[in-house]
Amino acid sequence: MQDTQTAIRPRFTTHRAVVTRKREIGPHFVRVTFGELRDYDCVGIAPKVKIFLPDDADHSAAARELTIPTVGVHGFEYPDDAPKPIVRTYTIRAHRRELCEVDIDFVVHSDGPAGRWVTNAVPGDVVGLTNAVGNQPLPELARSLLLLGDVSALPAIMTILESLTTDQEAITLLITDSPENEIPLEAAADGRARWIHGSDEETMIEELRQALSAHQPDYVWAAGEAGSLRGVRHLLRLDIGYSPMNSHIVGYWKRKADADEVADDVFARMHAAVAEGRNLTPQELDELTVDDVEFLSTKP
Repeated sequence: MQDTQTAIRPRFTTHRAVVTRKREIGPHFVRVTFGELRDYDCVGIAPKVKIFLPDDADHSAAARELTIPTVGVHGFEYPDDAPKPIVRTYTIRAHRRELCEVDIDFVVHSDGPAGRWVTNAVPGDVVGLTNAVGNQPLPELARSLLLLGDVSALPAIMTILESLTTDQEAITLLITDSPENEIPLEAAADGRARWIHGSDEETMIEELRQALSAHQPDYVWAAGEAGSLRGVRHLLRLDIGYSPMNSHIVGYWKRKADADEVADDVFARMHAAVAEGRNLTPQELDELTVDDVEFLSTKP
């Protein structure tokens, strides 16, 4: 009989990945292909992945040798005295298992370590990746969908559109601050997506309200800047009556906060919930990214 301990595969695994290609697909938007990913797991819709990047602020020789952690009972584990990499979360845009490669789309910001890394990345560069895990399939009864997101949500939105069956319809609202920053859309978005120009939350909420009234979708998925999603969640859950069963909300970034601060904040709230004895669902874990005391105090 196979030993039980060796038969159980850990939820997360880490992999060494090598940059093979890089190309710009829109203003400040770059697609990087990573190869040499044998036995790589990528499951679910809008699959999220942790990427481990060298710390460009550490100029030591040790830092140039990227340390990819293993996964232990307490999370990511590093050898003693090994420099820790930068850790960020992205969406796998495409997984080609037969070629042992994945695509990840990066929004390029020059003031962040991930943006600086992708700007300077060349074929042969090494990073670490975890296996990628996404949302469960959309509810079977969801025949009409409304998707809402800014540029950071575009890779996830495209994976959702590509997963739809022939009897499912989708309306997609994409937010950008100006026409110059629109990203050319791929075939799955044809006839399903339009851009909204304006970064203020009031514009987004009004466009969403009109789309909900006109289309009355069975399911709503929204992602992007966490602060803007507070109003989205109030409209969906408190004003109109969508529930976590027929809507999904996740913040990918927060204005005026760096990624490390956002991650630390989310982990702190997650650990507090666990300490209270709550068994968080994937939906609840995603919604921890939208810190909103007023909403939580209003929930029935």
